Amino acid sequence: MGIRFAALAFLAACGTPADDSADLDGEPIELEWSKGQSWHLAASYRNSGIMTDESAIDLESGEGDTFGESWSEPVVWTYQVVESGLVPDESDELYPYAAHRFGVASLTVVRASASAELNDDPAILDADPVVYMVFREDRDRLAGIVSYLNVDGERVEQAVSTTALGKSWSILSQSQLAMVPTYLAPFSSRWGDDERKLENGKLVTSVAMMDDVTDVFYDDEMSGGLVASRYEAGQPWPTWTVTDNMEARLLTGNEVEAIRRDLPPMNPNTETFDYRAALYSSTDIEAALLVDADMIANEGFEARVRDGFEPWAR
Repeated sequence: MGIRFAALAFLAACGTPADDSADLDGEPIELEWSKGQSWHLAASYRNSGIMTDESAIDLESGEGDTFGESWSEPVVWTYQVVESGLVPDESDELYPYAAHRFGVASLTVVRASASAELNDDPAILDADPVVYMVFREDRDRLAGIVSYLNVDGERVEQAVSTTALGKSWSILSQSQLAMVPTYLAPFSSRWGDDERKLENGKLVTSVAMMDDVTDVFYDDEMSGGLVASRYEAGQPWPTWTVTDNMEARLLTGNEVEAIRRDLPPMNPNTETFDYRAALYSSTDIEAALLVDADMIANEGFEARVRDGFEPWAR
């Protein structure tokens, strides 16, 4: 509970209490995207202290250096909607992620990258990360994540997916399985003050800050830690997301222009990838879990994944 209250206090510093008569009060929180739309997130990641041979500790006395945490400089991610309202046919690799028992839902595909226009970290620029996120529109659920990254001079592809999109909670949407921020609150989240129990027994809590601003608290489905996301009406993405290991903030247009002015002129990254083919041979996230959701909910197990499938930023 301490983390929950700390996150609430952090986000509360950025807002004021809401008027109970808000028009949005009690309505589902939904995001709307259109093809060509773009936005920018600045994300910082927690780095654990690293022990070396040169920094020994006397275990008997307890004296010596302490190895605390540090946070990275913000990485600016550019998100762009490359497909919207896409209803795939049966021959399309995306069809399994749109089909459900009542028909075929429409999909949105968002491409995220860290371009040299807005970043100057050599490690990020050398890695040149590009991530495609496939969403089922009717539930704002992530169906697939395809990541491309330079590793030791080679372009590495990794894809994870799920077709289990009928429930309100989501492993892909409520975990950090890519370099880019992917957290979205459970589908049942509401504007205003609200608390609901999900199908897996966990709680999602909404706290109204202003008429059109609501903070939502929910659990990371992989690490079990608390996630706090701030939603503001009309915005394409949560304006703040805070976890133990990451902080992401939606940037304003003025902030993006200021960053762009401070960096040398560079051409934006326009490289495209065959994310459809990657999703076709992706790893199903439910199949990768060592225990399934029913076991977690009913028998108290903790979710864990096989080696090689751990979140990028734990």
